Amino acid sequence: MRCIICSCEEFVIVCGGVKDFEYGTYRPVDYARCMQCGVIAQQPPPPPSAIPTFYPPEYRTYQPNSRSLFSCFKKVQENALARRLAKVIGGNRRARILEIGYGGGSLLRTLKRIGFKNLSGSDFGASLEAERGIRFVRGNIEAQFPYEERFDVIIMINVIEHLLDPVEALRKCRDHLSAEGKIIVMTPNADSLALSLFGIYWAGFHAPRHVFLFNRKSLKEIGKKIGLDQGMCSLSVDPGQWSISIQNILQDVARSKTELRNGLAWYTNVLSILLMPAAILQNLTPAGTEIFCVFQKTN
Repeated sequence: MRCIICSCEEFVIVCGGVKDFEYGTYRPVDYARCMQCGVIAQQPPPPPSAIPTFYPPEYRTYQPNSRSLFSCFKKVQENALARRLAKVIGGNRRARILEIGYGGGSLLRTLKRIGFKNLSGSDFGASLEAERGIRFVRGNIEAQFPYEERFDVIIMINVIEHLLDPVEALRKCRDHLSAEGKIIVMTPNADSLALSLFGIYWAGFHAPRHVFLFNRKSLKEIGKKIGLDQGMCSLSVDPGQWSISIQNILQDVARSKTELRNGLAWYTNVLSILLMPAAILQNLTPAGTEIFCVFQKTN
Protein backbone atom coordinates (compact mmCIF):
# COMPACT_ATOMS: atom_id res chain seq x y z
CA MET A 1 0.00 0.00 0.00
CA ARG A 2 1.23 3.49 -0.88
CA CYS A 3 -0.24 6.60 0.74
CA ILE A 4 -2.09 8.79 -1.78
CA ILE A 5 -0.95 11.88 0.12
CA CYS A 6 2.72 11.38 1.05
CA SER A 7 3.61 8.15 -0.85
CA CYS A 8 4.71 6.46 2.38
CA GLU A 9 4.45 2.66 2.28
CA GLU A 10 4.47 2.08 6.04
CA PHE A 11 1.00 1.51 7.50
CA VAL A 12 -0.26 0.02 10.75
CA ILE A 13 -3.70 -1.49 11.28
CA VAL A 14 -5.89 0.75 13.45
CA CYS A 15 -9.04 -1.37 13.50
CA GLY A 16 -9.95 -4.58 11.70
CA GLY A 17 -13.37 -6.00 10.92
CA VAL A 18 -15.35 -2.75 11.20
CA LYS A 19 -19.00 -3.46 10.36
CA ASP A 20 -21.69 -1.33 8.80
CA PHE A 21 -23.65 -1.07 12.04
CA GLU A 22 -26.06 1.54 10.64
CA TYR A 23 -27.29 0.07 7.33
CA GLY A 24 -25.70 -3.37 6.95
CA THR A 25 -24.75 -2.76 3.32
CA TYR A 26 -21.33 -4.43 3.07
CA ARG A 27 -18.85 -6.80 4.59
CA PRO A 28 -16.61 -5.77 7.54
CA VAL A 29 -13.60 -3.68 6.49
CA ASP A 30 -10.14 -2.89 7.88
CA TYR A 31 -8.56 0.52 8.48
CA ALA A 32 -4.81 1.29 8.56
CA ARG A 33 -2.90 4.48 9.43
CA CYS A 34 -0.05 5.98 7.41
CA MET A 35 2.94 6.30 9.72
CA GLN A 36 4.15 9.50 8.03
CA CYS A 37 1.15 11.81 7.48
CA GLY A 38 -1.36 10.10 9.77
CA VAL A 39 -4.20 9.56 7.30
CA ILE A 40 -6.33 6.47 7.96
CA ALA A 41 -7.29 4.45 4.88
CA GLN A 42 -9.73 1.62 4.31
CA GLN A 43 -7.67 -1.40 3.34
CA PRO A 44 -8.26 -2.55 0.67
CA PRO A 45 -10.38 0.28 -0.73
CA PRO A 46 -13.89 -0.69 -1.86
CA PRO A 47 -14.43 -1.35 -5.57
CA PRO A 48 -16.05 1.61 -7.37
CA SER A 49 -18.93 -0.62 -8.47
CA ALA A 50 -19.89 -1.30 -4.84
CA ILE A 51 -20.03 2.31 -3.65
CA PRO A 52 -23.57 3.17 -4.89
CA THR A 53 -24.88 0.25 -2.81
CA PHE A 54 -23.52 1.89 0.36
CA TYR A 55 -26.20 4.60 0.15
CA PRO A 56 -29.67 3.03 0.40
CA PRO A 57 -32.84 5.13 -0.10
CA GLU A 58 -33.17 5.49 3.69
CA TYR A 59 -29.69 7.02 4.02
CA ARG A 60 -30.35 9.83 6.47
CA THR A 61 -28.52 12.61 4.63
CA TYR A 62 -31.02 12.24 1.80
CA GLN A 63 -34.12 12.45 3.98
CA PRO A 64 -36.41 15.49 3.64
CA ASN A 65 -36.94 17.80 6.57
CA SER A 66 -39.61 16.70 9.02
CA ARG A 67 -40.71 17.47 12.56
CA SER A 68 -38.68 14.61 14.00
CA LEU A 69 -36.12 15.17 16.76
CA PHE A 70 -33.36 14.32 14.28
CA SER A 71 -34.53 17.00 11.85
CA CYS A 72 -34.76 19.59 14.62
CA PHE A 73 -31.28 18.70 15.89
CA LYS A 74 -29.92 18.78 12.33
CA LYS A 75 -31.50 22.18 11.72
CA VAL A 76 -29.79 23.64 14.81
CA GLN A 77 -26.44 22.26 13.63
CA GLU A 78 -26.93 23.61 10.10
CA ASN A 79 -27.87 27.08 11.34
CA ALA A 80 -24.66 27.17 13.40
CA LEU A 81 -22.62 25.87 10.47
CA ALA A 82 -24.17 28.41 8.06
CA ARG A 83 -23.21 31.26 10.40
CA ARG A 84 -19.68 29.89 10.59
CA LEU A 85 -19.48 29.62 6.81
CA ALA A 86 -20.80 33.17 6.42
CA LYS A 87 -17.90 34.48 8.53
CA VAL A 88 -15.41 32.69 6.30
CA ILE A 89 -17.10 33.75 3.05
CA GLY A 90 -17.39 37.39 4.12
CA GLY A 91 -19.97 40.05 3.35
CA ASN A 92 -20.42 39.33 -0.36
CA ARG A 93 -23.88 37.76 -0.50
CA ARG A 94 -23.48 37.31 -4.26
CA ALA A 95 -20.40 35.11 -3.94
CA ARG A 96 -20.62 32.08 -6.24
CA ILE A 97 -20.97 29.14 -3.84
CA LEU A 98 -20.97 25.45 -4.70
CA GLU A 99 -21.65 22.61 -2.28
CA ILE A 100 -20.28 19.21 -3.32
CA GLY A 101 -22.28 16.43 -1.68
CA TYR A 102 -25.32 18.53 -0.81
CA GLY A 103 -27.50 15.55 0.24
CA GLY A 104 -31.03 16.92 0.51
CA GLY A 105 -29.87 20.50 -0.02
CA SER A 106 -30.70 21.70 3.49
CA LEU A 107 -27.39 23.54 4.05
CA LEU A 108 -27.79 25.49 0.83
CA ARG A 109 -31.34 26.37 1.81
CA THR A 110 -30.03 27.65 5.14
CA LEU A 111 -27.42 29.79 3.36
CA LYS A 112 -30.20 31.11 1.11
CA ARG A 113 -32.28 32.07 4.16
CA ILE A 114 -29.43 34.18 5.54
CA GLY A 115 -29.06 36.08 2.29
CA PHE A 116 -26.71 34.29 -0.13
CA LYS A 117 -27.92 34.64 -3.72
CA ASN A 118 -25.71 32.52 -5.98
CA LEU A 119 -25.94 28.91 -4.80
CA SER A 120 -25.24 25.64 -6.61
CA GLY A 121 -25.08 22.02 -5.44
CA SER A 122 -24.14 18.58 -6.68
CA ASP A 123 -24.51 15.03 -5.37
CA PHE A 124 -24.42 11.63 -7.01
CA GLY A 125 -27.24 10.03 -5.08
CA ALA A 126 -29.77 12.50 -3.74
CA SER A 127 -33.13 13.33 -5.27
CA LEU A 128 -33.13 16.65 -7.10
CA GLU A 129 -35.68 19.37 -6.50
CA ALA A 130 -35.75 22.58 -8.49
CA GLU A 131 -35.80 25.61 -6.23
CA ARG A 132 -35.54 29.28 -7.04
CA GLY A 133 -32.10 30.60 -6.22
CA ILE A 134 -30.44 27.17 -5.98
CA ARG A 135 -29.15 25.02 -8.83
CA PHE A 136 -28.85 21.26 -8.37
CA VAL A 137 -26.94 18.93 -10.68
CA ARG A 138 -26.63 15.19 -10.23
CA GLY A 139 -22.99 14.19 -10.62
CA ASN A 140 -19.98 12.42 -9.13
CA ILE A 141 -16.96 14.67 -8.69
CA GLU A 142 -14.66 11.67 -8.99
CA ALA A 143 -15.88 11.19 -12.55
CA GLN A 144 -16.25 14.83 -13.60
CA PHE A 145 -16.55 18.26 -12.03
CA PRO A 146 -20.28 19.05 -12.13
CA TYR A 147 -20.14 22.62 -13.52
CA GLU A 148 -18.07 24.41 -16.14
CA GLU A 149 -17.75 27.81 -14.44
CA ARG A 150 -15.52 28.87 -11.57
CA PHE A 151 -16.68 29.47 -8.00
CA ASP A 152 -15.63 31.79 -5.19
CA VAL A 153 -16.33 29.16 -2.54
CA ILE A 154 -16.59 25.37 -2.78
CA ILE A 155 -17.99 23.64 0.31
CA MET A 156 -17.42 19.96 1.12
CA ILE A 157 -19.06 19.05 4.43
CA ASN A 158 -18.38 15.43 5.42
CA VAL A 159 -17.55 14.53 1.82
CA ILE A 160 -13.82 13.96 1.22
CA GLU A 161 -13.75 10.95 3.56
CA HIS A 162 -16.21 9.21 1.20
CA LEU A 163 -14.03 9.55 -1.92
CA LEU A 164 -11.71 6.98 -3.46
CA ASP A 165 -9.29 9.73 -4.50
CA PRO A 166 -9.87 12.82 -2.34
CA VAL A 167 -6.61 14.42 -3.49
CA GLU A 168 -7.69 14.41 -7.13
CA ALA A 169 -11.19 15.64 -6.17
CA LEU A 170 -9.70 18.61 -4.31
CA ARG A 171 -7.43 19.29 -7.30
CA LYS A 172 -10.51 19.49 -9.54
CA CYS A 173 -12.09 21.90 -7.07
CA ARG A 174 -8.92 24.04 -7.08
CA ASP A 175 -9.06 24.23 -10.89
CA HIS A 176 -12.63 25.59 -10.67
CA LEU A 177 -11.91 28.32 -8.12
CA SER A 178 -11.89 32.02 -8.89
CA ALA A 179 -8.64 33.96 -8.40
CA GLU A 180 -8.99 34.20 -4.61
CA GLY A 181 -11.37 31.30 -4.17
CA LYS A 182 -11.67 29.07 -1.12
CA ILE A 183 -12.43 25.44 -0.46
CA ILE A 184 -14.08 24.77 2.90
CA VAL A 185 -13.80 21.23 4.20
CA MET A 186 -15.30 19.59 7.27
CA THR A 187 -14.37 15.99 8.05
CA PRO A 188 -14.01 13.62 11.03
CA ASN A 189 -10.71 13.94 12.88
CA ALA A 190 -8.51 10.83 12.49
CA ASP A 191 -6.88 11.82 15.80
CA SER A 192 -10.23 11.91 17.62
CA LEU A 193 -10.30 10.87 21.26
CA ALA A 194 -13.53 9.00 20.44
CA LEU A 195 -11.57 6.67 18.14
CA SER A 196 -9.28 5.73 21.04
CA LEU A 197 -12.29 5.14 23.29
CA PHE A 198 -14.62 3.26 20.95
CA GLY A 199 -12.29 1.43 18.53
CA ILE A 200 -14.24 -0.51 15.87
CA TYR A 201 -17.47 1.13 17.09
CA TRP A 202 -16.23 4.69 16.39
CA ALA A 203 -18.87 6.55 14.38
CA GLY A 204 -16.13 8.32 12.41
CA PHE A 205 -15.52 5.13 10.44
CA HIS A 206 -19.12 5.09 9.17
CA ALA A 207 -17.98 1.90 7.43
CA PRO A 208 -17.86 1.18 4.59
CA ARG A 209 -18.73 4.70 3.40
CA HIS A 210 -15.66 6.44 4.84
CA VAL A 211 -12.66 5.40 2.77
CA PHE A 212 -10.16 7.92 4.21
CA LEU A 213 -10.00 9.74 7.54
CA PHE A 214 -7.80 12.80 7.96
CA ASN A 215 -6.02 14.68 10.71
CA ARG A 216 -4.76 18.25 10.47
CA LYS A 217 -1.31 17.14 9.33
CA SER A 218 -2.62 15.08 6.42
CA LEU A 219 -4.94 17.90 5.28
CA LYS A 220 -2.03 20.31 5.33
CA GLU A 221 -0.01 17.85 3.22
CA ILE A 222 -2.82 17.67 0.66
CA GLY A 223 -2.84 21.47 0.41
CA LYS A 224 0.89 21.51 -0.28
CA LYS A 225 0.56 18.70 -2.81
CA ILE A 226 -2.02 20.49 -4.97
CA GLY A 227 -0.98 24.11 -4.45
CA LEU A 228 -3.48 25.35 -1.88
CA ASP A 229 -2.64 27.43 1.17
CA GLN A 230 -4.19 26.12 4.37
CA GLY A 231 -5.73 29.03 6.18
CA MET A 232 -8.04 28.37 9.12
CA CYS A 233 -7.87 24.82 10.45
CA SER A 234 -9.82 24.37 13.66
CA LEU A 235 -11.93 21.79 15.46
CA SER A 236 -15.70 21.47 15.28
CA VAL A 237 -18.02 19.87 17.86
CA ASP A 238 -20.02 16.81 16.80
CA PRO A 239 -21.88 15.06 19.66
CA GLY A 240 -23.27 12.61 17.11
CA GLN A 241 -19.83 11.02 16.95
CA TRP A 242 -20.30 9.95 20.57
CA SER A 243 -23.96 8.96 20.43
CA ILE A 244 -23.66 6.88 17.24
CA SER A 245 -20.53 5.19 18.61
CA ILE A 246 -22.59 4.09 21.61
CA GLN A 247 -25.42 3.07 19.26
CA ASN A 248 -22.94 0.90 17.33
CA ILE A 249 -21.94 -0.90 20.52
CA LEU A 250 -25.56 -1.59 21.44
CA GLN A 251 -26.39 -2.73 17.90
CA ASP A 252 -23.59 -5.30 18.08
CA VAL A 253 -25.11 -6.90 21.18
CA ALA A 254 -28.14 -9.09 20.42
CA ARG A 255 -30.03 -8.21 23.61
CA SER A 256 -29.79 -4.44 23.05
CA LYS A 257 -30.23 -4.41 19.27
CA THR A 258 -33.17 -2.33 18.05
CA GLU A 259 -34.71 -1.40 14.73
CA LEU A 260 -33.01 1.57 13.13
CA ARG A 261 -34.76 4.27 11.16
CA ASN A 262 -32.53 6.07 8.67
CA GLY A 263 -29.57 4.47 10.43
CA LEU A 264 -30.54 5.80 13.87
CA ALA A 265 -32.04 4.17 16.96
CA TRP A 266 -34.92 5.79 18.84
CA TYR A 267 -32.57 6.94 21.61
CA THR A 268 -29.63 8.27 19.56
CA ASN A 269 -30.67 11.91 19.22
CA VAL A 270 -31.41 12.12 22.93
CA LEU A 271 -27.91 10.75 23.55
CA SER A 272 -26.47 13.44 21.27
CA ILE A 273 -28.02 16.15 23.44
CA LEU A 274 -26.88 14.52 26.67
CA LEU A 275 -23.34 14.00 25.35
CA MET A 276 -22.88 17.53 24.04
CA PRO A 277 -20.73 18.50 27.09
CA ALA A 278 -18.40 15.53 26.43
CA ALA A 279 -17.99 16.57 22.78
CA ILE A 280 -17.29 20.20 23.79
CA LEU A 281 -14.70 19.12 26.35
CA GLN A 282 -13.07 16.84 23.78
CA ASN A 283 -12.67 19.79 21.43
CA LEU A 284 -10.61 21.62 24.02
CA THR A 285 -7.86 19.10 23.18
CA PRO A 286 -6.10 18.36 19.85
CA ALA A 287 -8.20 15.17 19.74
CA GLY A 288 -11.48 16.92 18.82
CA THR A 289 -14.33 15.31 16.94
CA GLU A 290 -14.21 17.07 13.55
CA ILE A 291 -11.85 19.30 11.58
CA PHE A 292 -13.00 22.52 9.91
CA CYS A 293 -10.42 23.53 7.32
CA VAL A 294 -10.24 26.41 4.81
CA PHE A 295 -7.97 26.17 1.77
CA GLN A 296 -7.08 29.30 -0.18
CA LYS A 297 -6.10 29.26 -3.82
CA THR A 298 -2.53 30.40 -4.47
CA ASN A 299 -1.59 32.26 -7.65
